[in-house]
Amino acid sequence: MHSIWQDIRIAFRMLANAPGINITAILAFGLGICVTALQRLFGEDLEVTFPASFVHPAAVKVVATKREWS
Repeated sequence: MHSIWQDIRIAFRMLANAPGINITAILAFGLGICVTALQRLFGEDLEVTFPASFVHPAAVKVVATKREWS
């Protein structure tokens, strides 16, 4: 049981080292939870104004040489 508390303390210390990333992740999760809750509450999907503007990741062709990544 002692090692679990030690692991939790270490995890919180690591979270405190990068507050910007943590705030971004918390806001992203919160937004996702709120949107899902609203969809469940009202029983309808949220409309997208310009659905053609979204790009499917499989449709994007990424071309990069090894030199560009190093």
